[in-house]
Amino acid sequence: MLNLLLRLVATLPLRAVHAIGGFLGHVVYWLSPTYRRRLNENMELAGYTDAATRREAIAGAGRQGLETPWIWKRPRGDLIARTSVEDMRLVDEVMADGRPVMFLPPHLVASK
Repeated sequence: MLNLLLRLVATLPLRAVHAIGGFLGHVVYWLSPTYRRRLNENMELAGYTDAATRREAIAGAGRQGLETPWIWKRPRGDLIARTSVEDMRLVDEVMADGRPVMFLPPHLVASK
Protein backbone atom coordinates (compact mmCIF):
# COMPACT_ATOMS: atom_id res chain seq x y z
CA MET A 1 0.00 0.00 0.00
CA LEU A 2 2.83 2.41 0.88
CA ASN A 3 4.64 1.66 -2.37
CA LEU A 4 1.44 2.42 -4.30
CA LEU A 5 1.11 5.75 -2.50
CA LEU A 6 4.74 6.63 -3.26
CA ARG A 7 4.27 5.75 -6.93
CA LEU A 8 1.14 7.92 -7.00
CA VAL A 9 3.12 10.89 -5.65
CA ALA A 10 5.70 10.35 -8.42
CA THR A 11 3.04 10.67 -11.11
CA LEU A 12 2.16 14.19 -9.99
CA PRO A 13 3.75 17.32 -11.45
CA LEU A 14 6.40 18.74 -9.13
CA ARG A 15 4.33 21.90 -8.60
CA ALA A 16 1.48 19.74 -7.25
CA VAL A 17 3.89 17.82 -5.01
CA HIS A 18 5.13 21.13 -3.60
CA ALA A 19 1.60 22.44 -3.02
CA ILE A 20 0.45 19.25 -1.29
CA GLY A 21 3.70 19.00 0.67
CA GLY A 22 3.42 22.58 1.86
CA PHE A 23 -0.11 21.93 3.06
CA LEU A 24 0.94 18.70 4.80
CA GLY A 25 3.80 20.54 6.48
CA HIS A 26 1.27 22.84 8.13
CA VAL A 27 -0.96 19.89 9.09
CA VAL A 28 1.95 18.13 10.82
CA TYR A 29 2.96 21.38 12.54
CA TRP A 30 -0.51 21.80 14.04
CA LEU A 31 -1.08 18.12 14.87
CA SER A 32 2.28 17.50 16.57
CA PRO A 33 2.93 19.61 19.67
CA THR A 34 6.45 18.15 19.96
CA TYR A 35 7.34 19.02 16.35
CA ARG A 36 5.79 22.47 16.73
CA ARG A 37 7.74 23.17 19.93
CA ARG A 38 11.04 21.98 18.44
CA LEU A 39 10.58 23.94 15.23
CA ASN A 40 9.72 27.09 17.15
CA GLU A 41 12.69 26.64 19.51
CA ASN A 42 15.10 26.03 16.62
CA MET A 43 13.79 29.01 14.67
CA GLU A 44 14.24 31.23 17.71
CA LEU A 45 17.75 29.90 18.38
CA ALA A 46 18.65 30.65 14.77
CA GLY A 47 17.34 34.21 15.14
CA TYR A 48 14.24 33.82 12.99
CA THR A 49 11.28 35.22 14.87
CA ASP A 50 9.01 36.54 12.13
CA ALA A 51 5.85 34.65 11.25
CA ALA A 52 6.48 34.68 7.48
CA THR A 53 9.79 32.85 7.85
CA ARG A 54 8.20 30.36 10.24
CA ARG A 55 5.38 29.64 7.77
CA GLU A 56 7.91 29.13 4.96
CA ALA A 57 9.97 26.75 7.11
CA ILE A 58 6.86 24.73 7.96
CA ALA A 59 5.81 24.50 4.31
CA GLY A 60 9.40 23.83 3.19
CA ALA A 61 9.69 20.84 5.51
CA GLY A 62 6.48 19.41 4.06
CA ARG A 63 7.65 20.01 0.48
CA GLN A 64 10.97 18.30 1.19
CA GLY A 65 9.20 15.34 2.76
CA LEU A 66 7.04 14.81 -0.31
CA GLU A 67 9.88 15.48 -2.78
CA THR A 68 11.73 12.43 -1.50
CA PRO A 69 9.28 9.78 -2.78
CA TRP A 70 8.83 11.85 -5.94
CA ILE A 71 12.57 11.56 -6.59
CA TRP A 72 12.77 7.88 -5.64
CA LYS A 73 9.98 6.83 -7.95
CA ARG A 74 10.54 9.08 -11.00
CA PRO A 75 12.20 7.73 -14.14
CA ARG A 76 15.93 8.46 -14.15
CA GLY A 77 15.67 10.49 -17.38
CA ASP A 78 13.21 12.90 -15.76
CA LEU A 79 15.64 13.58 -12.93
CA ILE A 80 18.63 13.98 -15.25
CA ALA A 81 16.66 16.47 -17.35
CA ARG A 82 16.15 18.61 -14.21
CA THR A 83 19.79 18.47 -13.17
CA SER A 84 22.42 21.08 -13.88
CA VAL A 85 26.05 20.98 -12.80
CA GLU A 86 28.07 24.14 -12.31
CA ASP A 87 31.50 22.47 -12.49
CA MET A 88 31.35 19.32 -14.61
CA ARG A 89 35.15 19.11 -14.54
CA LEU A 90 34.95 18.42 -10.81
CA VAL A 91 32.34 15.69 -11.35
CA ASP A 92 34.51 14.10 -14.04
CA GLU A 93 37.51 14.11 -11.68
CA VAL A 94 35.54 12.45 -8.89
CA MET A 95 34.09 9.82 -11.23
CA ALA A 96 37.46 9.07 -12.87
CA ASP A 97 38.22 6.34 -10.34
CA GLY A 98 35.05 4.45 -11.28
CA ARG A 99 33.10 5.03 -8.11
CA PRO A 100 29.53 6.32 -8.37
CA VAL A 101 28.63 9.86 -7.38
CA MET A 102 25.47 10.77 -5.50
CA PHE A 103 23.98 14.24 -5.94
CA LEU A 104 22.06 15.54 -2.93
CA PRO A 105 20.24 18.76 -3.81
CA PRO A 106 18.61 20.64 -0.94
CA HIS A 107 15.37 21.01 -2.93
CA LEU A 108 14.09 20.61 -6.42
CA VAL A 109 12.73 23.66 -8.14
CA ALA A 110 9.59 23.38 -10.21
CA SER A 111 9.95 24.66 -13.75
CA LYS A 112 8.15 27.89 -14.45
